[in-house]
Amino acid sequence: MKFIHTADLHLDTPFRGLQIEDTEILKKIRNSTFEAFTNIVDVAIKQEIDFMIIAGDLYDSDVQSVSAQLFLSKQFNRLKSEGITVYVILGNHDFAKSQVGNFEFPDNVFVFPSNIKSFYHTAKDGTKVELVGFSYEDRWITEDLADKYPKRHSDVDYTIGLLHGALRKGQSDNYAPFTKDELLDKGYNYWALGHIHERQVLNENPYIIYPGVPQGRSIKEDGPKGFYLVEADRHETNATFLPSAKIEWDRIKVDGRSLTSMSDVEREIELSLNELSKTVSHFVEVTIKNANNLPLTVVKSIEDDSFAGGLAPKEFEDNYTIVIKINVQITKSDVFSELDQTFWNESAEQIFSTENVEAEVLPLLKNYRFLQDLVRDPDFLSSLKNETFELINERKSENDQS
Repeated sequence: MKFIHTADLHLDTPFRGLQIEDTEILKKIRNSTFEAFTNIVDVAIKQEIDFMIIAGDLYDSDVQSVSAQLFLSKQFNRLKSEGITVYVILGNHDFAKSQVGNFEFPDNVFVFPSNIKSFYHTAKDGTKVELVGFSYEDRWITEDLADKYPKRHSDVDYTIGLLHGALRKGQSDNYAPFTKDELLDKGYNYWALGHIHERQVLNENPYIIYPGVPQGRSIKEDGPKGFYLVEADRHETNATFLPSAKIEWDRIKVDGRSLTSMSDVEREIELSLNELSKTVSHFVEVTIKNANNLPLTVVKSIEDDSFAGGLAPKEFEDNYTIVIKINVQITKSDVFSELDQTFWNESAEQIFSTENVEAEVLPLLKNYRFLQDLVRDPDFLSSLKNETFELINERKSENDQS
């Protein structure tokens, strides 16, 4: 038996804020989420899989474009023509209430309802499979529904749990919170998770997997992106990660100890870019470390977005490499004094705690539910804390060199 596990397609991602003027490149970027799913369907057909699982967030927004809906229907019909079934759960971006009036999917696609339900599938090799899951009715689910999944029963050969959610962390869990032990307690053969955009294997026997996004959409989603091809029987499961992204976001580091001019910087960046794979396009954030010998005027010019934008895209057949941002780090200013660091650690824990942010910020956002959702996200709070730390370091660096 073979199946594909993917999630978080986020079709219609707008890719706002990119400082790119080339209209052809912008078009390729905006098509990249569609191309990634096309690549997954290509593999599904080539591998002659039995079925595909999509664990939530087909679309990026709760308002879906006609073109995205038609695209999905076309791809699902490609799978239908090959006898491949698709099982879908809706997540917090494409929740059920946002689907009212949309085009209907072809009849090889089974969308789970908002209550926990089982679908049954008999694979080509005769394996009897039970798939258990539910879809989001609204944008948030604070209830722990994982505990309500039925335990595996003996009249099927293989049981798969589908769940779009996040590991329980605290009081403000809005995405179907669960614990790993709850999942293991069900006795399932495989857990197909969605919602977390970074690929994670929470457990191997049985597999509990977040495949991550098929296509990274910003530098925060850097590195290879793809999906899992799973080959299994009642005794053994093998899950293989396969790439699907046409564009890869990358962070590279350049040793700045020998750099004294803009020409030196450009040369070293070019050398680093040449080492990247030529099989996909790359959007790159460069960090120049130990740049103590660069004059402050050069540092300021380099950190100006126009310098990164001035580096010509490197093209290779249909792919390209573009530098989107350059950071400069000065060694002596990178590290706080021991007293400063202690003060930062203590104050940051208090200021950026979920409880403090909710108390101080949420009252100001009562009319903006999507922003309330954002400030409750632990990943966002961590990113905000790190960016604040970096900003303090930048200001400290400027003061030290002035």
